[in-house]
Amino acid sequence: MFTSFGLRRYVFALFLYIPVINANSQENFQPGYIIDVSHDTVHGFIDYQNWSLNPETIKFKAGTNQSIISYSPYDILRFAVEDEYYLAANVEVETSPRGTDQLEYSAAINLAARTVFLQILFEGEKNLFYLNATGGKEDFYIGPSEAPELLKYKRYLKVEKGDKDIINENKQYMGQLTYYLKDCYQIDSRIVKTDYDKWSLEKLFDYYYQNTTSEIAFKKEAEKTQYKLGLLTGASRSTLRFEGGSDTFIDETIFEPSYNFAAALFLEIVFPRNMRRWSFYNELQYSSYLHSGEFVRFDQPTYYSGYYTEIGATYLKLSNLMRYSPVMGDLTVFFSAGVSNDLSLTVTNTQIYKTISNGVENSREDIALDEIRKHQQSIIFGMGFRFHHILLEGRYQLGNGMSPLLGLQSKTRMISVLIGYRF
Repeated sequence: MFTSFGLRRYVFALFLYIPVINANSQENFQPGYIIDVSHDTVHGFIDYQNWSLNPETIKFKAGTNQSIISYSPYDILRFAVEDEYYLAANVEVETSPRGTDQLEYSAAINLAARTVFLQILFEGEKNLFYLNATGGKEDFYIGPSEAPELLKYKRYLKVEKGDKDIINENKQYMGQLTYYLKDCYQIDSRIVKTDYDKWSLEKLFDYYYQNTTSEIAFKKEAEKTQYKLGLLTGASRSTLRFEGGSDTFIDETIFEPSYNFAAALFLEIVFPRNMRRWSFYNELQYSSYLHSGEFVRFDQPTYYSGYYTEIGATYLKLSNLMRYSPVMGDLTVFFSAGVSNDLSLTVTNTQIYKTISNGVENSREDIALDEIRKHQQSIIFGMGFRFHHILLEGRYQLGNGMSPLLGLQSKTRMISVLIGYRF
C-alpha cells in the first residue's frame, strides 16, 4: 500500500503533469467596449478570458485587423465584454493573511492602496463591486463608482483560557452594510446572517432590490457549476510483475499481459470561470484482469519442476481526477490526472506446482499469495478528445497490485483506450 508520504508525492506529481497553460496564451477576442479617460466610449474587441482573478491588464483592438493595445486601470475608466463589466478604481485592500496557518493575533484591519479593475456585481442606486487579485482572497466594495468603499473583514486568532487559540472574525462589514442599505425594511436580520463571500452578498443585494423601489442598472448573473453525466466503454492492456523474495518463485515468473473490457459511469463537475477549463471527474468502472505465467527449473536431465500461476480479479474502480480542457472550439483536448481505488469483487489466486521425473508427472494446487490486498490504489494520467458529446481518451495507470507483503511488492501497469458519451 502507498505510504502517506508516497501518496502525497505522487499526487503532487500529478498536478505537475497537468499542463497549466496561461489563459492569456489563447486569445479570445469578443465584441466589447472601453471608456477612456476622456469619457469617450470606444467599441471594438476585447480578449475575454472569463477571469477567475480580476485582470491587471486587458487586450483591446478597435477592429478585427487593427493592432492590439494593452490597457491597465491607469489607462481607462471602464470596460465591458460578454456579460461582464469592470471599473477602474483606486481602492483600499485588506492585506492580512486569511489562511488558517498564517492568521495574526490581532483584529486590526491592515490596509494598502491599489489601483485595480473591480468587477461590477450590482450597479444602480446601491452598488456592489468585487476584487480577487491575489488568488483566493476576496474583497468587496460598496458606494459610488467614483469612490468605492471597502467592506472591512478580517479573520484572526485569539487566545482563550488554557492558551488555546481560536479563530475570531472582525466583521466591520456588517455595520457598513446596515448603514448603506438602511432604507430597506427588516434587512438588518439578513445582514447578520450574511457571510463575507460572493454568494452571500449577492443574495443580500438581491433581497434589497426586490424589497425596495430602488432601480438596478446592471446585475451580474452568477455562473453556476455544471454537472455532466456520461457513459464509457473500452479496452485495456495490463501487466504484472513481482519484486522481492518468494519460496514459490513468483518474483521470477514472467506473467503474460491481460487484455480486458471495461464499462463505466461518470459524473464530471465543471467549475465556473476560466472558460470552464477545469473540472473534477469522478468515475465508477467495472473491469477485470487475469495474468498467467510460469517458472520452470531443470534440476537434472530427467527431472524438472515448474510453477504455473494465475492471478486476477473482477473489481469496481472509483477514480477521481482533475481535468484541464483548453478551449479549442468544437474539438476539445483534455488532460487528466488523479487517483483510483479498486475494490476486488472476485479473486483468482492459484498456483500449480508440477514435477516431471523420468516422464512421470505429479502436481499439486495451492494459493499463489498467502495474503491478498483487496483494496488497491493507483495513480492515473490521461489525455483525450471531446467532440460535442463524444469522448475518446487514453490512460496510463500505475498501481500497487495485490501483494500487501513488505518483502514481496507487486506492480501493475495498465494502458486503456476508452470511448464515451457525455450527456
